[in-house]
Amino acid sequence: FVDTFIMVPSSLVSAFTLTIWICSGQLTPPTDGKLPLQYLASFSGSGTGHVGQFSCTNNWCSSLSLDSKSYTSVVYQHQYGWGEDLMNMFSVSSDGELAVVWVYCNGSDAHYVFSEDYNHVNVGEQASGTCQFTDNYPNSVPVKFPSITSAPNSDIVAPNNIYVYGANTIFIENNNGWVVLNDGTYNITIFTTINCATCGNP
Repeated sequence: FVDTFIMVPSSLVSAFTLTIWICSGQLTPPTDGKLPLQYLASFSGSGTGHVGQFSCTNNWCSSLSLDSKSYTSVVYQHQYGWGEDLMNMFSVSSDGELAVVWVYCNGSDAHYVFSEDYNHVNVGEQASGTCQFTDNYPNSVPVKFPSITSAPNSDIVAPNNIYVYGANTIFIENNNGWVVLNDGTYNITIFTTINCATCGNP
């Protein structure tokens, strides 16, 4: 599941970051494994709109609600910027859809959440909750996801065309295409674009 999506660097697309789902030509079976990480993140709370209750302990989130749909998640990445800890959650719903959620923590306060899923592009909203984060803590997180049963709708955003040639080739037209990585060729669907020209750090 670690390779299920990639973030294309902003330098490739004129300060635009694109969330790209890689489907490798087929839908994926259930995931049951471990993810090595270098931190511990535990947080819980709720958003004020699209995002409902969320609860994560030691990087694994047994519950997340997006418009009343149930997801399980792993805190696959931690970022620090703007004086805050961003907890990046990769999520799979009980019916096999994907989502990415960022919880913003200011110290022990979870106060904002940003999400992307099959039906919503770039949704940000206020949140309330608590956070606990420990850096430089090597651990291996047990991860168990249901199978992914559908791909996102590429028509949710305006068409994107990207052509990158080199060691890793990317070819995308109208939000669909393929990428060549070291371990093979993968099909791609773009379903979200974010203008990060003025995002700053990170």
